[in-house]
Amino acid sequence: MDNVADAVAPGRLKYSPGAAPFPESALTRSRRILIAVASTVALAVICAGCGGTTVDPVKLEDTLQPSLEKSFHEKIIYVDCPSGQKVDPGATFTCEVTFSDHKRKAALLEIRDKEADISTLGLEAIK
Repeated sequence: MDNVADAVAPGRLKYSPGAAPFPESALTRSRRILIAVASTVALAVICAGCGGTTVDPVKLEDTLQPSLEKSFHEKIIYVDCPSGQKVDPGATFTCEVTFSDHKRKAALLEIRDKEADISTLGLEAIK
């Protein structure tokens, strides 16, 4: 390789124009979705009430829906998060997400701190 433009970082695949596209299995759709969701690093959610001790499910749903739509590039028609979820740093819980094709998935969320900052850990099909 005499040309710097031809150099490829170790462990990376080189793309050649006209070459067959990478097989879908190289990075499956579910892996791309998981990466997109995991990259939604944090959702800031305000606790309900003064000195709130529970996550406000309506505010969480209103925050989670556009965040996931942006990550997935798909329309979400419904998000349902549990009420009464205590603000307990490190605790995990799920919200049910329904896409426009009526597929349902469970979004796994984690409460990061006492301010009820929440991270999306993943998304999986509901069985």
